[in-house]
Amino acid sequence: MEKSIKTILKGARDPENITYDLSDQCPHCKVSVTPDIIYAITSKKYEYRKSNYAAILVQCPSNNCSQFYIDYFHLPATESSIYKKTSRKEKYFYKPILSNDLPNEVNEKFPEFNEIYSQAIQAENYGLNQIAGVGYRKALEFLVKQYSIHLNPENKEKIQKEFLGATIKNSLGDFKKLQSLFEAATWIGNDETHFVRKHEDHDIASMKKFIKSAATFISADLDADEAIKFTKKS
Repeated sequence: MEKSIKTILKGARDPENITYDLSDQCPHCKVSVTPDIIYAITSKKYEYRKSNYAAILVQCPSNNCSQFYIDYFHLPATESSIYKKTSRKEKYFYKPILSNDLPNEVNEKFPEFNEIYSQAIQAENYGLNQIAGVGYRKALEFLVKQYSIHLNPENKEKIQKEFLGATIKNSLGDFKKLQSLFEAATWIGNDETHFVRKHEDHDIASMKKFIKSAATFISADLDADEAIKFTKKS
């Protein structure tokens, strides 16, 4: 529903009436409502011809709910009068945004792994830890398989079909510490997919730590391959 709301512009002398397309359903009780507006303010200092964002504190009018929530909007700049109307609603997150902090070399070399790992991060962002654990376990398998195929392209078909544990054992024998990282991460990942946990002292955070360490190891190996090619040319 469209509603004109007096909005405080940070750094400006006077508030401004801006029309927003507000939610007409309370996110808490899911009832269709005309929300009570408590307060509206921009997130950044007002600058002429510069876009901004506005947060609107809203309260459900239902006596059975009365919960607060926030609608968050992008305010596009215009050539004439700024911040008059916006319909572009943004997602508002209360949890810290997690990011894929794995080495770029690994993410670029193995894009399927990167996509799965990034989706698992988003699941964790939303507090879906049960789903995130399964996602990290799948990402782990893709990293092991894709890196093993990179090392042994002649065994691609065999690596694709064998169990994850067999790939770790058969393809990574020259890298004992990397084997240990992948094995530990696999144990925790399996706990995320099984009914009974075997390793109560380790969780998603532990699995992510082992995956990150393994990815750092692989990144160094990929860089070393590049260095070898370079020095041979010279």
